[in-house]
Order: sequence, then C-alpha cells, then structure tokens
Amino acid sequence: MGRLTAPVLAEVSSRSPRLIPVLTLGAPFGESYSGVALDDGYVNEFGEYRLMLPLVTEWSSIPYSVPYRAGGLQPVEASVKLRDVTEATPIGVLPNYLGRKFSSYNCRRATATIEWVPTTGAYDPTTAQRIFTGVLDRWSFSRGVWTLYLRTDDRPLQGRIPALPAFAKQAWPNIPQSSVGIYPQIVYGEWNSSAVTGQGALKCPFVDYAAGVSSWAYMSYGRIVGASACYVNDVSRGAIGGNWGQAHVFRDGRWHTIVVFTSSFPNPATDRVTVDCKGLTSIWDGTGTLLTNPVEVLKHILANLVYASWNGGTYNPDSVAPLDTTTLASLSTFAVQRLYEATRKIGGTTKQETALSIVESWLSAHKAFRLYWNMGGKLAGGTITPIYPGYWNGNEPQLVRPEDDMTPGTSLERFQDVQSVASQISGSYLPDDSKGQLSASLDVQDPSITPKIVQSLQHDWSAARLT
Repeated sequence: MGRLTAPVLAEVSSRSPRLIPVLTLGAPFGESYSGVALDDGYVNEFGEYRLMLPLVTEWSSIPYSVPYRAGGLQPVEASVKLRDVTEATPIGVLPNYLGRKFSSYNCRRATATIEWVPTTGAYDPTTAQRIFTGVLDRWSFSRGVWTLYLRTDDRPLQGRIPALPAFAKQAWPNIPQSSVGIYPQIVYGEWNSSAVTGQGALKCPFVDYAAGVSSWAYMSYGRIVGASACYVNDVSRGAIGGNWGQAHVFRDGRWHTIVVFTSSFPNPATDRVTVDCKGLTSIWDGTGTLLTNPVEVLKHILANLVYASWNGGTYNPDSVAPLDTTTLASLSTFAVQRLYEATRKIGGTTKQETALSIVESWLSAHKAFRLYWNMGGKLAGGTITPIYPGYWNGNEPQLVRPEDDMTPGTSLERFQDVQSVASQISGSYLPDDSKGQLSASLDVQDPSITPKIVQSLQHDWSAARLT
C-alpha cells in the first residue's frame, strides 16, 4: 500500500468519498488498486498526466452468511474488474500493464485483501477496515478489462489426511502384509465399549508379528493415554501387565502408541485385536488432560494435521492455522457449559479423507455450532442454540440477516419454515365404533427416546463415553 501517499490521498479526497474500497494484491503484484486515482502516475511527451496503475471499474458484493439450518463451511468469494492501462518506463510507454504481469509470473494464489480506506491522510492500517482476506483464485480478460476472482484461502482444507506415510516394511520390518498400505490412525477422546458390545471399541491393525516371538497392534499416532482393556477375537486378555501391555515407539521419525503382547501372541492371519482406550491429551506426551472438547479437538486437527505437519511429538501452536481464537474460545466455553464431548478417529484404513470432509462431519454432528470465514481470512465460530427460538414476533432485534454486502459484521441466515416443524408430525383418522364416525389420531415423534442400536454403531464424531 506504499502508493497511497499523503499527497495523493489529499488530491483524491476532494473528488471522492471519505472511504474508498482498495484492493491490494501481494507478490508478484505488490500493488493496490481502487476506483480513484491513487498513483502518482506520469507525464507523457505532451505534458499530459496519465495514470500508471489500472483502475477498478466494478466491485462485486461480498456476502458473509451462515445458514441457520445446515452446517456446511463455504468459502467467501468476490470479484473485481480492472481496466488495463499503459505503463511509463525509461524506455517508453508499454501497453497491457496487467497482461504482462499475468503472462510473466505465476499469479495464482497471490494474497488479496480489500479494505475501506480513508481518503484523508497517509495510509494507516489501524484506520483501514478490512472487509476481505483471501487469494487470487483465477482471472479472465475481455475488451480491455480484467476480472479477478478472489476467494478465501481454503486450499489446505482440500488436502487429504492423514498426510502420513502408510505402513510399510521400511519403518515396520515385521509388519504383516495385510497391514501394509494402511494409514496410521489418530485417536481422540475416550473409546469405551462397555455400553455397546463390551468387546473393544477401537480396532488395532497389526504392525509387527513373529510367530512365538512378538506381536504388536497399532493404537494411535502420537503418545496417547493408552488402553484400559484389550480383546482378541472379542475375548478379554485380562488386566494390563499380564500378557499384554502398551508402549510408545519412535519409528520413521515419528511417535506411535502400540499394544505389545508378551505371551499367547495373536496371529494376524486369524486374530483381531480391539481395545478400550483414551486418546490424545492437551500435552503431547500424554500427561495432560484428555482432549474431549469438540472445539479443542477440531483446533488440534487443523493445527497439527491440516495446516502444518506433526511428528507425533510436541504439538504445533494454534497460530499455524488461520483460526479466530476469540470466537473459537467462546465456542469452546459453550461446549464445556453443556458438557459436549467428542470422540474421533482419523486414518486406520487404506483411504484418506479431505480435511474439509472432517470439518463438515464435525458441523453435522454438532448442530449448534457454525463455522465461517471472517473478514480477516480466519476460521471463526459461532453458536445457534439447539432450542427452537419460536416464530419472530417482529419486535426483537434482527440478529440474523441474509448477507452483509461489504459491510462489517457477520450475519446468520434464519428460516421460519413451518413445513420443517410440521414434517415431524403425522396424522391419520381411525374409525370409532362407539359413534360410527372417524376419530383423529395424532402421532408425534418423541426426541427423548433413544433409538436402539441393533447391529452396528456409526463411529464418526460421537460422545466421549459410550456409556
């Protein structure tokens, strides 16, 4: 923004609003663009003043909204149209200023911000108001006008995790072939099968086997609290320390937690190992508090598995991920007050999943939570109470709005849909022998009744204790 000098701003202040939107692009541009003359320009051979930077001819709206009913995470997108101009250089005047930028450099994913900037005084970041932060996603050209398409930088969420090497002979020399190609699993929360099957909640693939000598089963990446019960083919192996135990091993430059059998070694060809265990804690070595707060679990995933790598040792700070710590702290407190807990396993199969799918499954499981990209390009959080607020009476403040076009603040889209309520009720008419007429019968779903689990349990995001 160095081009927004005090003399230039003083010049345009007399013929423009007090606040003007300004687009700033990072390298390879390193320049700011607006709809008014913000550049010192140059004087041509006829003594005429000419602008050097392109001018913005059109700004799109920038909608910030969070759906009331659904919990998906959507990027914020905007577009800006700029008229290309010529550039004065010591060797003459060169046309297609922006065109030469796009043809000479890799411009995609250049940082992009849009701010409201006062037109009086020199540029001051403390007075400029950020209304968009993202990257240049793509562009198009037509009749001398470039259209730049901007969006929040959610590229890391498109990546697949766990971004760890799958099990292979190089790191695990005695691994059975049936486990080769499986990605290490990362375990969060408490896995307790006592209220479900009583036969172990977490399946552990074999990573080491030598007949009559050794047998290891893999619990989790990192140093977790560990197992409280172990089962082989659904049969308990008794208390820990008898014929089985657990250990933290350092393989391939990473920490792992395993089950170690000391006798009656299970055979990968015929046996299956499951455990009840506790996962990662607030301190990397397993001595901290068990991570069960769903907000803290999500933050850990984003900081250690998505936006930065983690070797199973000391955790990365939350700052490595674009997180709005203020709103997420409020969300975390909300979860604590309502005793929300979470259990999650990532990995453990031959397939990876996108980070975005994990975020969206988190939102789907926690109906009161909403995530959104704020104007600073960070992932922020909010809550929508699970209690139905009732119909709007016309007097309460309208806290939920469809969108804020380039206006500070965040909006929530609220639906007053009678059909969504009525769909929970079914009615029918039955014959009445006493009066020979039809009597009404009303069936209403009772949310207090817990459905009975018959055969299987979908273990995506769930309560911390299955009891």
